[in-house]
Amino acid sequence: MRRILLASSLLGLVLVGCGELHKGSANQARIDSTDQKEAEQRIVKTGSEFVIKLEENGTTGYKWYVAKIDNAILKLKSRQFIPPTSSAMGAPGQVELKFSALSEGETTLVLELKRSPDSTPAETKVFKVI
Repeated sequence: MRRILLASSLLGLVLVGCGELHKGSANQARIDSTDQKEAEQRIVKTGSEFVIKLEENGTTGYKWYVAKIDNAILKLKSRQFIPPTSSAMGAPGQVELKFSALSEGETTLVLELKRSPDSTPAETKVFKVI
């Protein structure tokens, strides 16, 4: 079993409290970056899945990219954009990144908000998996 320790960093400065891990089904947990007030820890068993949900606005050209992942421990299973609920021009939607916990270990998952995979990130989120 593993614990997901959620921490966030903005442009390299570590800030705790930028996401929340919600239990979904028996084999799935959810991290919602807009709700957390303080660091959250949850147990995620090897072989189970968890979802990280982040605000994303495609009209700005910025998307969330996986910048660092240990493929021996975690696997990105899917990426799904959820359109905004508001009809206002430029309203942000959300992206759900579904990961699978493949094996026990300690790793860092880094997500970056940027215009292209090679550009400088506007925002960085760091998730520590222990």
